[in-house]
Amino acid sequence: MAPVAITPPADEPVGDIKKLQSIQQTDSHDSKAAIEHALEAAKERFVVRNPTSLKLHLEAEQSLPGGNTRSLLHNAPFPVFMQRGTGYMVISEDGHEYVDLVGELTAGLYGHSSPLIHATLKSTLDNVGLSLGATTRLEAQHAQLICKRFSLGRIRFTNSGTEANLHAIQAARHYTGKRKVLVFTGGYHGAVFCFSSGKPAANNVDMDDWIMAEYNNIEDAREKI
Repeated sequence: MAPVAITPPADEPVGDIKKLQSIQQTDSHDSKAAIEHALEAAKERFVVRNPTSLKLHLEAEQSLPGGNTRSLLHNAPFPVFMQRGTGYMVISEDGHEYVDLVGELTAGLYGHSSPLIHATLKSTLDNVGLSLGATTRLEAQHAQLICKRFSLGRIRFTNSGTEANLHAIQAARHYTGKRKVLVFTGGYHGAVFCFSSGKPAANNVDMDDWIMAEYNNIEDAREKI
């Protein structure tokens, strides 16, 4: 294998640049060592670049399991804490700006400062209220718009992906009379529907009802079915 130098971005600290530029990949063993070395260097830069996020993460761990409200938001060694968003940008507690390509997993596709959404929220708060604990005409109108847009019969609003999957699975079980559910290794479908480690997570519900199949493997799926 020809030597390949690993070069970091130009704006990284000089010490880290020298550390990475000294790495040469000459065979598979050296390649693995080089990758591990590069990852360690990247981790060090990340920690140095985000001291406020580290501080907030350690504080959050005192009252939140894992320091977050959902494990999906965690990444090692700690997640970047965001302070605010504007348009298509989000700004971290350490003052770094990022282009938001997540869009709150499609729930925030209009960005963080849409005048239309801002006006609609203000009008709703001023004229309707925050949560009335009862049915309202607006929820029915909202449902009608979604059903028309996607050619649906009826819909049930839920608070999260976890809750949506609970409804879908229980409805399928009731309709078919079957208990077993086919899932794929590496899948994540909510707090109690996680299979990312190749097996059901320890906190999954209905532990004996999952049938694991290999993702993107038709023959394996057919065999498991």
